[in-house]
This record gives sequence, C-alpha cells and structure tokens, in this order.
Amino acid sequence: FDKQYYHNLLSKKGLLTSDQGLFSADEDVVASTTKALVQTYSDDGEQFFSEFGASM
Repeated sequence: FDKQYYHNLLSKKGLLTSDQGLFSADEDVVASTTKALVQTYSDDGEQFFSEFGASM
C-alpha cells in the first residue's frame, strides 16, 4: 500500500466504509485528529512508513 490510500480518503473514495467513516466522523476530537493524520500521510507517504515501522 502507499499514500494513495490517504488521497482516496481525502477524495471521499475510501476502499472500506469503515475507513471512510473514521476519516469523516462527526465527532470533533476524532475527526480533527484523524483528518490531520490523513492529510499528513497523503502529503508524505514516507512519514507513515517511518512511524508504522517504529510502532512495530
């Protein structure tokens, strides 16, 4: 997978309804946190893989 996943969420074309729901949630805290991550990872795919690798 790559940063296209995050581009798709921004374009409201999430592969799974649950993925799009997390990004499009109406709750302010969830939405703002998730939207910030989606935006960051769509701009910089390497950051995602770096953070993902560090979390493993």
